[in-house]
Amino acid sequence: MRLRVSYQNGFEMTVEGVQMEDFVKSSIWKIRLSAVRRRSIGTEGQKILFPSSLAKTDVKKMLESLSALDPERAEVVFDNSFEEGKGEKDSLIREKAQVGLAIKAHSEQVIGEFKQFSAVVNSLMARPLLERQLWDAFYMCTMGKSANFSVPGSGKTATTLGMFAYLKSLGLVERLVVVGPKNSFGSWRDEWETCFGKAPASLCFHDSVWKGKTRAAKYQELRLNGARYDLILVNYEALEGYASAVQSLVSTSAMLVFDEVHKVKQVGGIRAKAALEAARGAKYVVALTGTPIPNSYVDIYNMLHLLYPADYGDYFGFTTSYLLNPGTDETAEINEALQPFFCRTNKQNLNVPEASPDRIMRVQATPEENELLGVLKDEYKRSSFALIMRIMQLESNPQMLLTPVPEGDCFGFFDSDCSIDAEVPSFASDPSAIILIDKCTPSSKYLACLNEVRNLASQGKSVVVWCFFKKSMYTFEHDLRAEGFVANVICGDTPQEDRDEILRAFKEDGPSILVTNPQTLAESVSLHSVCHDAVYFEYSYNLVHLLQSKDRIHRLGLKEGQYTQYLFMQTLYSLAGKSGIEQKEWSLDENIYKRLEEKEQRMLQAIDRGVLEPGDTDESDLRMVFNGLFEEEQVKDGLGS
Repeated sequence: MRLRVSYQNGFEMTVEGVQMEDFVKSSIWKIRLSAVRRRSIGTEGQKILFPSSLAKTDVKKMLESLSALDPERAEVVFDNSFEEGKGEKDSLIREKAQVGLAIKAHSEQVIGEFKQFSAVVNSLMARPLLERQLWDAFYMCTMGKSANFSVPGSGKTATTLGMFAYLKSLGLVERLVVVGPKNSFGSWRDEWETCFGKAPASLCFHDSVWKGKTRAAKYQELRLNGARYDLILVNYEALEGYASAVQSLVSTSAMLVFDEVHKVKQVGGIRAKAALEAARGAKYVVALTGTPIPNSYVDIYNMLHLLYPADYGDYFGFTTSYLLNPGTDETAEINEALQPFFCRTNKQNLNVPEASPDRIMRVQATPEENELLGVLKDEYKRSSFALIMRIMQLESNPQMLLTPVPEGDCFGFFDSDCSIDAEVPSFASDPSAIILIDKCTPSSKYLACLNEVRNLASQGKSVVVWCFFKKSMYTFEHDLRAEGFVANVICGDTPQEDRDEILRAFKEDGPSILVTNPQTLAESVSLHSVCHDAVYFEYSYNLVHLLQSKDRIHRLGLKEGQYTQYLFMQTLYSLAGKSGIEQKEWSLDENIYKRLEEKEQRMLQAIDRGVLEPGDTDESDLRMVFNGLFEEEQVKDGLGS
């Protein structure tokens, strides 16, 4: 028996001298070559097939297993194609890496091509790109498949359209397929019209014309009539049902964009599988996100497989366990491997006016609120996440303490996969707590925030109020409308058509107040043309949400000298000191704000160094949040256990 190992489009093994059905039943395959068998994906005649994205460590283990075979029982032969194929493939990806680095360095050898590219692109666009955007578009166009990690608000959409315009002028693509969150679709249509001077012929199954149509009808339209459209918009949740139709388009005539690609982060998840299927065979793929590593380096695993499925194993070769918690040397290795394959631009590169320093409004808690905080400390001191949520509810609307914490309200509070306990008891059956809660309603923080929003709106300014809890949003809407202000809520429950109309009115119908949450509207919505004030009533421990929400009103396109102002509301409690006599001040909001500020500065400094750093929540974060609320030993030994 002979096992012939070759390398065509990937690792392959041909069985000679025995029928495949007999070989797969043999002890050699089941036991001796178990390391090889576990990594195979099937057979084709006498060939055993393997995924094209095998990691280096996988190949190494397979080769070790094959080399250990007794030659008397099975001869292992390596075809010339094995070394040649691996060598050629490795050479191509390394050559691509060198080109990427040369463009990012604005090397002299690419200046001529860049000038030619720039002239063509700007001749095709009604609104020319800035030079820095042209460099990014040139980079993405030359690479074919790459990522753009420019910060939110830096014009990634227009830059990507510049790449598309150039490729279309050469007849290399005919249309653009964008996979992204639903909120991004309006921006893609608006930017298309702004950049090209006319609206695109677009297909989006969230449009009213498709309401009530079956999935089969939508699939048929995409599969049979996709060529009729300039711009096709598909959201991540629906991609699974349309992946094969998208794949058919992008493998022939379309450029593929994954907008907010960090949403495809769960390795092996439904979104990841659908995205990988949709991207199969695509020639031009762009992954867009301003926050590429919200949790850990594992977040890049899916993205790199979307861009370089055939090269991942040979060139990158990082396993998920390697990416999960790398040391200093491993982090440097990861960044070195990534450097050639992404571009990144910040707002300073594009001369976006600096935002004004944050305004902080500290609101002194009432005696009743201080007392209720003590009740919450005693009730939830062993559940740190639940305690955070309940304190936020105390500050926002104490009546929420009488009901369980809605599961949907917890989503996205942390930038990692932290969650509160499944069952968080309420105070609905505690008469004394109910009396105290009633005395704290409405909260001092809410009244102060309402007054600030009222003052801004009375000056004829449009305002965005950022909340976390839905109940808070609807309370603001009700109270502001009762005073004659135009106020509207956009949250996860708001139908897409209503969202579009509310955003249109906010931009076109004069000053108004938009009350929303970052889970719904932190991404892909531009409000900077009409709004320059944002008030943060409730804010989560999610740095991605904070940065993206800020960038709704601070983006490329602001006029020189235009102010951008953020106001953060903070409740300040008075706590008894160790002796029980002296008082000390404590603020959950302030602690969260300071920690997020530290993370933001660390991230910006990393960008300046040209590296990527994760920013997930860990135990040290939780200790900082509760700093000063409990005795130090309680925080170390008990809280959250």
